[in-house]
Amino acid sequence: MVGTYTVAAISGSCGFLLGGTLYGYYLCCKAHKKKKNVYETSKLVDEYMYLHYGSPQASTHADWYNNFQIKDGFDFPLRCAIFCDKYCPKEPRSTESRRALDIGCAVGRSTFELSQYFEEVIGIDYSQAFIDQCLLLKEKKILDFSIVSEGDIYEKHTTTLSSSVNVDRVKFQVGDACNLPKTLGKFDCVLAANLICRLYDSMLFIKRLPELVKENGILVLTAPYTWLTSFTPKVGLLFYYILFSFLMILGEGMVICAVGTFFSFLH
Repeated sequence: MVGTYTVAAISGSCGFLLGGTLYGYYLCCKAHKKKKNVYETSKLVDEYMYLHYGSPQASTHADWYNNFQIKDGFDFPLRCAIFCDKYCPKEPRSTESRRALDIGCAVGRSTFELSQYFEEVIGIDYSQAFIDQCLLLKEKKILDFSIVSEGDIYEKHTTTLSSSVNVDRVKFQVGDACNLPKTLGKFDCVLAANLICRLYDSMLFIKRLPELVKENGILVLTAPYTWLTSFTPKVGLLFYYILFSFLMILGEGMVICAVGTFFSFLH
């Protein structure tokens, strides 16, 4: 998605987006503040470490992973970073540093990998535990973690940052994707991987994106579109659920319609 929007296009569409989300935002935020962040446990941190940095060859189930092609599920954050570099325009004559933002960075694999292609990379996540893990890995460059193999049996793993990762280019901070700081500035690339259906008001996040992506920059969204009510209460998307359910449009189509107001599509 390329940021070829204009001020007029943003102004003309905000009424539609606001009309569908203002009341939902109040109700969602009210419910949101009462909930604990499920991503603060050490168990979830270790599981996400495995999702980001795990290798099928290092697992006790390596043969099973290989036989059933489950190995293709590994290194997804790495592939996201490579995808960002592939589609992000490069301006050889530009003197400005290329900037990337990884929103919902979890334990940071994509953020670290993006440092190979961008001079400044910021990773933001709502979980303090995730960000603490990112900062620890940035400092130590090697970390141990354990995941359940089966029952009460744990298997230990170690991850080491690639020598091609430039940690001096990387920053991490805790933040709410639906209420990002106004001081972030603009980025050549914004990545939001598996985030859009984990927010208490996805439309608030979508509305902020034009302010974050530079002219001719790219926005990369990936999502399973599970829309679990434990993360995204239906009331927050009530207008859109009714409209798109009536039109038989799936979640992907809903997001494309909303984002397409500000961006044109590349891939």
